[in-house]
Amino acid sequence: MVARLSEALGKAKADPSFRALLEALGNSPMDDAASAAISAFLVAEVTRWGEVLRASGIRPDG
Repeated sequence: MVARLSEALGKAKADPSFRALLEALGNSPMDDAASAAISAFLVAEVTRWGEVLRASGIRPDG
């Protein structure tokens, strides 16, 4: 699933009309290096806060 989403996003980022739409909205697509850095950050945060939640006994159901 991740590979399929990544491929679809890559195609969208390469489409000039999509890029123009993003720029008109004040945005721009991330390059692959930024995307990888964000992914690494999110993995680290999930690990970090997962440990905090487990240690404190906090559960999603309250």
